[in-house]
Amino acid sequence: RHFKPHTLSEPEEKVVNLKDVTGSNALINLYDAITNRYVFKLKVNGKVQELTRAQLQPFIQGPDANMRAQAYQELYRVYGQDGPILGQMYQTRARDWHNENITLRKFKSAMSVRNLANDVPDEAVNTLLEVTKKNAKIFHRYFKMKAKHIGMNKLRRYDIYAPVARSDKPFEYAEAAKMVLESFSAFDPKIGKLAQRVFDQDHLDSEVRKGKQGGAFCASITPEMAPYVLMNYTGRARDVATLAHELGHAIHAMLASHHTTFTFHSSLPLAETASTFGEMMLTEKLLAEEKDESVRRDILFKQMDDAFATVLRQIYFALFEREAHAMVQKNASTDELAAAYMENLKEQFGDSVELSDEFKWEWVSIPHIYHTPFYVYAYAFGQLLVFSLYQQYKAEGESFKPKYLKILSAGGSEAPAKILADAGIDIRSAQFWQGGFDVLSRMVDELEKLPVDAKTAKGKKPTAAGKTKKAAVTSSSKGKKAKPAKGKTAKKKK
Repeated sequence: RHFKPHTLSEPEEKVVNLKDVTGSNALINLYDAITNRYVFKLKVNGKVQELTRAQLQPFIQGPDANMRAQAYQELYRVYGQDGPILGQMYQTRARDWHNENITLRKFKSAMSVRNLANDVPDEAVNTLLEVTKKNAKIFHRYFKMKAKHIGMNKLRRYDIYAPVARSDKPFEYAEAAKMVLESFSAFDPKIGKLAQRVFDQDHLDSEVRKGKQGGAFCASITPEMAPYVLMNYTGRARDVATLAHELGHAIHAMLASHHTTFTFHSSLPLAETASTFGEMMLTEKLLAEEKDESVRRDILFKQMDDAFATVLRQIYFALFEREAHAMVQKNASTDELAAAYMENLKEQFGDSVELSDEFKWEWVSIPHIYHTPFYVYAYAFGQLLVFSLYQQYKAEGESFKPKYLKILSAGGSEAPAKILADAGIDIRSAQFWQGGFDVLSRMVDELEKLPVDAKTAKGKKPTAAGKTKKAAVTSSSKGKKAKPAKGKTAKKKK
């Protein structure tokens, strides 16, 4: 019913659907076909390797400063070769979005289309964007501090995800499951019991084996059935966090299981609430109990790296999309869009990070802005929502828990604004979103107290002060299963 004012007549809708088949849908498929065939060539240990983008990623986030630079340069050199073509495709996508949604369907703005799909008022999203811009300085503080910890005077854009501590402490799966269950039960015994149910029903597959799908996810099939969790557990601290994250999704679904099949799944803006909150509960427990400073440092820095990737980076993508869609309507060229993106990066990083010219093509390498315009702000919405909720939890204690459980129990039965308003939360309020950034600011405060570890600050430096040589080559665009205290992982698939 929310879409009724924007729904056309039946004959008009048929024409739009036919148009999409050979128009926007075909354009997106063409973008994927072009970019999926890219090959990146990188000299590793004296030997040139041909890599996919996924295979290039470890070098982008690796400990070697020169390799990070070369990997990034290779990534955007390849995309930059097709930059004018990919840019023209984006312009066409933006024009089509405007013609259909603003000219025909009469939406107020290009972003309003996504907001309605997310069932979130425009005012709330605009407030989120503005509060984020005002708090970019928190991340500027973080990047300046991180530079000291990896032995640099100033971070280059290549170094944003550089590891600070390289703890190799292993966590046995049974130990990880125990920690997660204990952290959930400490918050509320009901949460712990729901998580235990996933283990007891053999609905968690953690084993790494040949032919198994990578990554991790939680699948909620029906309200009556305990969700299934898939992950690949290798014993790293990050894997423990992934376990907490996916079990958080499972808990969310089980708390909402009294709703129908159509309404027990949460809406996109609230989809990461329980999962991210679960990670924060686990992190609090790990930091309270962990004595190894290298592990503690690893946890804290990865937490802030993830916050940057989820909050600031995604909001500035959305800000660029808003500007770019407006520019396209004024017939801006691809070069003008690339220049606007560089200005966006300069505002995002301030004086805390050195930018290189090749990053002007980063925007054409982001599939989301082609596939699902304005989708990306939902990541920041969910992350900041959890930070704000967590701050509320620390302030209110026991009285907060029933409100939090009520939010999860609502599933997708109401609009996010209504669900949160019933818990006393106003997502239109700048003060609420500021609460999330206050949590991030305190996280940086904690990191600033850490002494610089001479070992981690002594890694391989760039080839020149703040600069890196161009990549040496060019490229073309062509375990065993463990059990928790109770229950076990799903049986091995044949």
